[in-house]
Amino acid sequence: MLYGIVAATTAVLLAAALCALLRGPGLRAGIVKVGRRGRRVPVVGGLAVVGTVGAVVGVGEWSGAARLGGEVTRVLLAAVAVALTGLAEDLRPARPRPAGRWPRLARGALRHGVPAGAAALVVPYDVLGVPGGLLAAGWIVLVAHGFVALDHADGVMGAVGVVTAFALGTCAVADVRDGLAALLCVLAAALTGFLMHNAAPARVTAGRGGALFTGFLPAAVAVLVLAGRGPGTGGSVLAALSAVPVASLSRLRVARGLRGMGVTPRGVVVTVAALAAGAAVPGVLVFLDCAQPWAAWVAAATVATTVLACGRPGRAPHGSGELRAGAPLTRTRHTARTPEL
Repeated sequence: MLYGIVAATTAVLLAAALCALLRGPGLRAGIVKVGRRGRRVPVVGGLAVVGTVGAVVGVGEWSGAARLGGEVTRVLLAAVAVALTGLAEDLRPARPRPAGRWPRLARGALRHGVPAGAAALVVPYDVLGVPGGLLAAGWIVLVAHGFVALDHADGVMGAVGVVTAFALGTCAVADVRDGLAALLCVLAAALTGFLMHNAAPARVTAGRGGALFTGFLPAAVAVLVLAGRGPGTGGSVLAALSAVPVASLSRLRVARGLRGMGVTPRGVVVTVAALAAGAAVPGVLVFLDCAQPWAAWVAAATVATTVLACGRPGRAPHGSGELRAGAPLTRTRHTARTPEL
C-alpha cells in the first residue's frame, strides 16, 4: 500500500518534470510537430512516460521495496521494445523518407513485426492455447495501434489511457494480481503527469512511441488478467475496455467531429474520457460478477458507435492536420491574370 502511494506520487512528479526538461531540447533539435497554425509542439512526451514507468518500476525492483515478479518484468520489457520502434521515428528530425520498395517493406516490418512479436511473447499459451494465444496477441497489437490513432488531439490519448489503466487496475486487484495492479497504477500516474503538459494547448505531445506504450501495456495486462475467464466474460470485458481505441482505428477522428460541433478542446478530452469510462465501468462490473456479460457488450457497442458517429475523416493517419518540422511543403504559385478588354 505504502509503495503504491509513493510510486504513484513519484511517477506523477517525475513525468511532469521530464516533460518540462525535454521540451526545450526537443524544440532546439527540431523533434516537433507543426499544427495548422504553425505552433511547434515537441514530440518528447512518450520518452517521458516510458522513462518514468521504467525508472519507478526498476527502482522498486532494485531496492527490494516491491518485488513485482517476472510477469510484470516481461510485460514491461515487451512494452518498452514496442515503444522503441515508435520513439525511433519520434526522436529524429524529419527528413524525406527513402523511396523504393525495400525501405518501405523494412519500415512496415519494423512497425508491425516488433509489436506482433512482443505481444506473442507475453500471451499465456498454457491457458489460452495456441489459437487463442495468437488471437490475443493480435488483439494487443490492435489496441496499441488504436492508441496511436487516438493521439490526434491534445490530451485525448492520455486521458483514455488513464481511464483504461484505472479500470483494468481494479480488475487486477480483484484478481489478486498485485504486481500487475502496481504497474498499471504507475502508468496511470505517469500519464497524469504527462497530461499536465499535454492538456490543450499542448506544450508536448506523446508521439507514436508514447501512444504504442500506453496502448500495449494495459492490453497485455488485460490478456493476462482475463485469460482464465472464458470467452463470454473475458471477451465482453476486453471489448468494453478497448471500445474507444479500437473504434478510433477508422479514419474517423472523434476529436475533429466534436470540435465541429462547437465543443472546446478541453471539452473534447472530457467527452472522450467519459465515453471510455462509460464502456469501462460495465466491463469492470462484469469482471466483478456484478453484471451479466451482455451489459459490457452493449456498452462497448454503444460507445464504439458513438465514436464513429461523431468522427470526421482525418487528414493523416497520425495527427490532425499536423506536419513534422522540416517536412517538404508543396507550394502553388499564383499568377495574376490580365483582364481581357
